[in-house]
Amino acid sequence: MKVWIVYKPDGSVAVIHPAPKSRRDNETEEQWYDRIFTKTMQGNKNLTDLPYEDIDDTELPKTRENRNSWKKNPSGKGIIEK
Repeated sequence: MKVWIVYKPDGSVAVIHPAPKSRRDNETEEQWYDRIFTKTMQGNKNLTDLPYEDIDDTELPKTRENRNSWKKNPSGKGIIEK
């Protein structure tokens, strides 16, 4: 599943996971992702206008145990644990 990584000015990241049950019957996958991402960004003013990218959730670190240490991968796409 696709997730969004939002890069915050302090170097940390926000990971936005769309809930599968939120997809409407009449929308394509892309419409669904766009709707959820737009709603999330508008609902959280701290994330507005920040850089982001979408990645497959399999590219996330295997455990969320150290998620406070997740940072932008300086050598490419995605995040790393620092």
